[in-house]
Amino acid sequence: MKQVGMNPQQAAQNAQVSNGLPPQLMQNIQNVKNVMQLMRGNPAALMQQCPQLGQVMQMARGQNLQQMFMGMCQQRGVDPNAILNALQS
Repeated sequence: MKQVGMNPQQAAQNAQVSNGLPPQLMQNIQNVKNVMQLMRGNPAALMQQCPQLGQVMQMARGQNLQQMFMGMCQQRGVDPNAILNALQS
């Protein structure tokens, strides 16, 4: 949730107050949202431009992604619903 007239750091600090997530995680969520937007266009081109995405796909192969996400959130002490809400906003 970026507010007009604020620099990205101020917006990230306000986002932490509103959803309880640290600013760095909010920046990562924004990056994911950008990738999701790009994938709506040409996923094959995105895979070529971002080799890390291919690595993530290899890591997740054969696993239940929801369970993997929930487990990673639990390991890091992060509320998965807060991340999902931030992705949907």
